[in-house]
Amino acid sequence: MLDTKFDIFVCYDESTGADFASALHSVLTSRGGYKVFVAHIYRKLMEKDFREANIDPIIDNCKIFVFVNSYRSIESQEIHREIKRAFPNGDTTGHGFWAFRENDDLVKFYSDEINNQTKINFGTINQIPFSNSDELKRIALKLCDSNKGDEMKEVKTTKIPSIPLIKTRISFKISEFLNTNQILSEIKELMKKGQREQALEQYDLLLSADPKNLGLLNDKGICLSELGRFSEANDYFSLAITLNSKMSYLWRNKAITLTYQKLFDNALYCIQKEMALSPNNSELKDIKAWIYFEKGDFDKALNMYDEELRKKPNNSRVMSAKASVLEKRGDKETAKNLLMRAIEIDPKNENAWYNLAVLHTQENKIKDAIECYEKSLSIESKDPRTLNNLGVLYKRTGQIEKAITLYDIAITERSFDAKAYHNKGLALASLGKYDESIKQFDIALRKDQKYVNAYINKGISLYYLKKTDDALLSLNKGLEIKHDWIGYNTIGTIYLEQNNWNKAIEMFSLALIYSDYDSKPYSNLSLAYYNDQNYENALNVVEEGLNKHKDYLPLLIQKSAILTKLKKLEDAISICKYILKQDETIPTAYYNMSCASSLMNKKADALQYLEKAIVLDPVFKKMAKEDSDLNLIKDTSEFAQLTKETAKSSAEKKSK
Repeated sequence: MLDTKFDIFVCYDESTGADFASALHSVLTSRGGYKVFVAHIYRKLMEKDFREANIDPIIDNCKIFVFVNSYRSIESQEIHREIKRAFPNGDTTGHGFWAFRENDDLVKFYSDEINNQTKINFGTINQIPFSNSDELKRIALKLCDSNKGDEMKEVKTTKIPSIPLIKTRISFKISEFLNTNQILSEIKELMKKGQREQALEQYDLLLSADPKNLGLLNDKGICLSELGRFSEANDYFSLAITLNSKMSYLWRNKAITLTYQKLFDNALYCIQKEMALSPNNSELKDIKAWIYFEKGDFDKALNMYDEELRKKPNNSRVMSAKASVLEKRGDKETAKNLLMRAIEIDPKNENAWYNLAVLHTQENKIKDAIECYEKSLSIESKDPRTLNNLGVLYKRTGQIEKAITLYDIAITERSFDAKAYHNKGLALASLGKYDESIKQFDIALRKDQKYVNAYINKGISLYYLKKTDDALLSLNKGLEIKHDWIGYNTIGTIYLEQNNWNKAIEMFSLALIYSDYDSKPYSNLSLAYYNDQNYENALNVVEEGLNKHKDYLPLLIQKSAILTKLKKLEDAISICKYILKQDETIPTAYYNMSCASSLMNKKADALQYLEKAIVLDPVFKKMAKEDSDLNLIKDTSEFAQLTKETAKSSAEKKSK
């Protein structure tokens, strides 16, 4: 019976896209570690056809739906049906959605029929171009890696309700030189447009006429804070306080900006000063609890929220703040129930919707998370964190243009914040627009010169542009600030491609340490030793990796290849058979069994396994011709027939 639980479902036209689908299957299983359904592969192995009853449960259960747009795919009724099944009524949030388009003028982006049938506008869906199977493999692996990026960390972090800085009414001394009301109106318009630097110039003009105006000093401090210039903002709040320490709002604003600077003890001192001036202002307790939360003193924050809820049990805003603390302490179920209660009391509680979205993301309920973020954004349309987080999830579900739109809004709202520029760069990189992505990473680095991930991801984009020296420079700059396993892993990959095995081994070893022994650096480190013909060390790395990551497919495949090189041929075949028990569609397992069987002079077995490998992935035709392990079967007519090159590309099939 056919299993229905696959990580990835590949939707393609079998007459023109079978080789592309096979290429995706090969790379995503053997190197990505995914379980991938490609219909013609399972049809050949199981020697049976599939009906909708077989296919539909696989579509329903998959995590990622992949559409390969080759010649005539857009016209295929079966493709229309499969897309409709995956995304009912055009809702693309139920699965990850990757679309690839063969880079050929005769391959259409869309048709009215597919748009009407699926209720998805394929003219606006990002379809990543590829020219051949090898390029398609590289792009697919890159997409796998991009879904594990640092951008997802922020999406999984709850927050306390936003606490605004307090502006005050400004009154002026009469000036014979300045029209103060007109200048204030100009400042108001500039702030609306997000032109805060220009607004600062106008504040300076007013302060030149009235340098001890508390309102001006305060509001300029707020403007600086909105530009992320918190230290300068505090200078203005402090100056105002020296002029009049009885104005409680000045202490509050200083406390908030000190918290943004992570100067928590100073912030607590300031909020305590305001509480002494305004003992009946209950809002100040919220601010103090928020400071404790940001400081990581969750017990004190929780005690303060509990005290408030004892007085006002239905305070929805405090409930959503308390839920953030509970989530940090690991009590996610209680946090979720509290958020649902907060929303029931006040459906317009933006922070509760936001935090509920975070919890759904942590549970990988992406569709529910997107709905909650969208609800939060409908209440507070310009919250930068919500814009960024929803953008990340749109990107993850293939809605990259929508993600970029949200990042642009976030940039308008907080032009000083490097995060939105960085996330936009990642989105552009996922579209293959590496030059544009580098520009965004550079802006992020101008905003934050210690933004490690911007250096790392800039380096990765440069690597894909084959600007190796520049890539290494950017990667190493990031690593000088902070150890990052993806950075070390990328540098290792560059050295691997340069056949510099020793440097590759050094980098992958560091990637292993700083990834907390992730499976991917194990695989890469083993490959570096293998290419250096140090098979014993390669085997040691693989076995250590398998102890930590039991049955991780890429490591099992590598182990079979290493055992073949060590002439432990029966063990190699045994490993391959074990792999095929897990997933009988792994072409590399058949190929490695073919190599081992050939070395054992079992020609019939070698040819049989080679045939299965080539059926699953035609790339093994070329590999077999160049592999010395298969020398004993190369003079057979069967080998010649199996490795005979035939026209398989979509372009060549168009004319038939």
